[in-house]
Amino acid sequence: MGDIAMAVRTGHPVWLRVANFFDRTLELLRELEPPQLVLWKLEFWGTDTPFDKVPASAGVDPAAHAEELRSLGHHVVPYTFSDWSRDRLSAFVPPLKGWPVAVLPIANKRPVAGQSREIVRARFGVGHDDVLVGAGGLLHPAKGVEEVVEGFLRTWPDPGAHMLCSLVPDGKEDTEDAVRDRWWASFGDGCERVHLRVSRYGDWTWMSAFYRAIDLMLVNSVSDSWGRMASEPLALGVPTLVRRSDCGTNHIAPDVLLVDGFTDMSTPVFHAAVRKAQVCAGGLARYLEEKYAPAVVAERLLGLLRSRTPDAVRAAFEEAAARAESRAALEDLAAF
Repeated sequence: MGDIAMAVRTGHPVWLRVANFFDRTLELLRELEPPQLVLWKLEFWGTDTPFDKVPASAGVDPAAHAEELRSLGHHVVPYTFSDWSRDRLSAFVPPLKGWPVAVLPIANKRPVAGQSREIVRARFGVGHDDVLVGAGGLLHPAKGVEEVVEGFLRTWPDPGAHMLCSLVPDGKEDTEDAVRDRWWASFGDGCERVHLRVSRYGDWTWMSAFYRAIDLMLVNSVSDSWGRMASEPLALGVPTLVRRSDCGTNHIAPDVLLVDGFTDMSTPVFHAAVRKAQVCAGGLARYLEEKYAPAVVAERLLGLLRSRTPDAVRAAFEEAAARAESRAALEDLAAF
């Protein structure tokens, strides 16, 4: 931590961004002479998850963490991704109630060139007229990927229907072969229609190709502060169904198609939701482009920082903000 603190001291950043309720954040800020300008990113994963509600170090009390962070004498500006998240955080972490928490969404990334729809589908043996359903995310029970796979195999038996899962491992044991073997052992017949790819988090070249290839996206998470597996396909015009849950995926955009789950994909209610998602896809993509395009969110981030920058360092802030590389860095920062 001393090396990081030294880098901050010698680099003289106008603003420093930290995140959530981690011990390392307090360790760093204790070492820095106040008042450092600090942008504090806060996430809330939801109330329906049986797991942690916020990202935090083991044993950390978020309320005590917030109280100490505020007492260190730094100029701290907390923010989160949506009004929903701000409301939940204020209830879950009482010290935030008297602290103006800003709202700044996560920007959508631009799709990148790579494998075409046809190439990806051919790679997995999916025909031109077949239906390819997408699912994915972290291989953690809170994301519900295996529940979607089970529901698909049990209630969507059409041999022309396939599922492609884009997975992020939850541990070293989650290799493609291990996951495939586990699913065959759990679900049995029909698994040849379920295809998967395990890759690192943030492999955007692959994810761009993944979204091009699929016809429908199913999002089953009950634990997300934002929900990239929902916002990304929606932004690219992919018809998307999202599980109804008190988590971030339900608050990305109005008119997102919410369903009670994916255990039965044979019902008229599910089929009607798919048709409605197909009709709404174009409008939702336009909404997300208007609200969450990289340049749009970067400009909001710049405006937030400008509005909270004290007069004593405003000249340094404006000088840094005027640099072209700063604008590019803001767009990158806005996507995370």
